[in-house]
Amino acid sequence: MAWVRGVLLFVGLMFAALPVGSALADTTVGQTGTPPSDFESGFEIVQTSAAMPAPGLVTSFHFQSSVCDLERGTYDFQVLRPLGGGQYRVLGDTGNQTDPCDSQFHSYSVSIPVHAGDVIGVYVVTAWQGLLDVDGAPTSASDPIAQPMVGETVTLEDDTSPLNVTIDESATLVTTPTSKAQCMQGGWKNFPQFKNQGDCMSFVATGGKNPPSGS
Repeated sequence: MAWVRGVLLFVGLMFAALPVGSALADTTVGQTGTPPSDFESGFEIVQTSAAMPAPGLVTSFHFQSSVCDLERGTYDFQVLRPLGGGQYRVLGDTGNQTDPCDSQFHSYSVSIPVHAGDVIGVYVVTAWQGLLDVDGAPTSASDPIAQPMVGETVTLEDDTSPLNVTIDESATLVTTPTSKAQCMQGGWKNFPQFKNQGDCMSFVATGGKNPPSGS
């Protein structure tokens, strides 16, 4: 496809370890590594193989910067909900970020409630060196489109026959709350094991030793 450029000299991925989030459970969705190639600008790329295994809260996105010998790039990491027929609704994002090109591991804090089956993706604002492997996990892409905002729906051009590429992107999914703040203002509803806010806050206060009453 036209949006993939550069010769892949893929000797091996250097996987970055995610920071320890808390004593309570979290899950990594997606994959990071040093990217040898890039994406053209103006495309929505959805890592259809990187789906949330359970409902919860996405608390951060991560990627491994390269030296950017191809492109510096600007990108917007997203969580999207499959709607069927190649359509996906943007649930939340990081906003536009510019690759620092420092070969370091970077994280962006977010707070995005998700359901099981929601997937990660990225809108490539300007050509970004963030492609790991042309023989990687299934991914789908749009035709060139304007950048979608949170709440908008995007359509992928070939959702039934996804490309075998992997984006340099992962997300941290929290399936149990790690702070009382995540329980407040209706936040407990992001964790279906709880019946109410007090149930959620009690779980956090005891470090998970007080099981949810809904369990």
